[in-house]
Amino acid sequence: MTQNACVAALQGAGASDEARRKADLWKTKRADEEDAEAPSAHLVSLLELLLRVSDEEPLAPPFRYNLAGEDQARFERLMELRNAFLHMPPEGHGVWLNEVPDLLDAAVRAVEHLAVVQPTFAPTGWRAQATALSEDLNHIRDSMAFWRTL
Repeated sequence: MTQNACVAALQGAGASDEARRKADLWKTKRADEEDAEAPSAHLVSLLELLLRVSDEEPLAPPFRYNLAGEDQARFERLMELRNAFLHMPPEGHGVWLNEVPDLLDAAVRAVEHLAVVQPTFAPTGWRAQATALSEDLNHIRDSMAFWRTL
């Protein structure tokens, strides 16, 4: 969800190339020049996307997301957990459930800012989806509040 919000924000600001790896952009340009089939595009990592939507170059205030150092550390930890889950280490998973709410709160804040509060894309037809997304984000917050009581 956070990755999608970052890509949508960059596309809405006319900076969709910022979401792609530079090597892929070069290969696409070369394929266009040679009239060949363009390679598939790969997105940069979630952390790199967050840094790019936090940069003033593609997203000017108020659209730019303010990635605070604490939230950046939370996203780094969230990516560690994601990678450990996808690439199961021999020793198994090591997740402290009490850390999960803070990690997900950082993701909720990013999605809310980029897709609900300050979207860069045209809001035509988006009002109903933004309302639904906002409700979903509130459900996630409620779940995290419950997890904190355990």
